[in-house]
Amino acid sequence: MSEDFTSHRNEAYGILQRESELMEVVQLIGADNLPDSERLVLEVARMIREDFLQQEVVHEVDTYCPLQKQYKMMSLIISFYNQSQIALDSGRTPEELTNLPLVTEISRLKFLPEKEFNAKCEDIKKAIESINAK
Repeated sequence: MSEDFTSHRNEAYGILQRESELMEVVQLIGADNLPDSERLVLEVARMIREDFLQQEVVHEVDTYCPLQKQYKMMSLIISFYNQSQIALDSGRTPEELTNLPLVTEISRLKFLPEKEFNAKCEDIKKAIESINAK
């Protein structure tokens, strides 16, 4: 496995912990009143929970997920998060970033068979890298 597997796992865990802390604040003031960076944390945490951790046991592809597929999916989510943080600093909004087509493509990865998965990951990786391209 890749050397950054553990760091990706730890970063995802940290995002989920931060979401848990933010949820109390969200209940009091609403998500719309949070700073952009914290709204981004909430959205990426949702991606981790729903698109990465949650599996559909009756789906023929999503029932079983090989470690390499898990790694690539997590790597894309973390890359999206990191590039989005940079984009926030450049004046983009969390809504603008989370409405990018690549977010939907990431969520659909878990349903792709192995043959299609790797090529789609490369497409998404390029889209993520272009978030901050001028």
